[in-house]
Amino acid sequence: MDNDNNYMEFFNMNRMQIIKQLCMKRYRKRPTADKILAVIYQNGLNRYTSEGNERPKKVMIEAIAKALNSL
Repeated sequence: MDNDNNYMEFFNMNRMQIIKQLCMKRYRKRPTADKILAVIYQNGLNRYTSEGNERPKKVMIEAIAKALNSL
């Protein structure tokens, strides 16, 4: 179980770094919360579905890979 937590910390760190890079690419300056949320939903990097359930890891990994390709 401890390894699973370490994986999630590493996974979250990468997700956040990608979000920051996408924001800098799109807005070129410090973005507001609305702009950050727009980037997250545009690239499918949200962690939870609209019903409040956590998205599967496989779906998140595919969304992150797609976002990396757009950088």
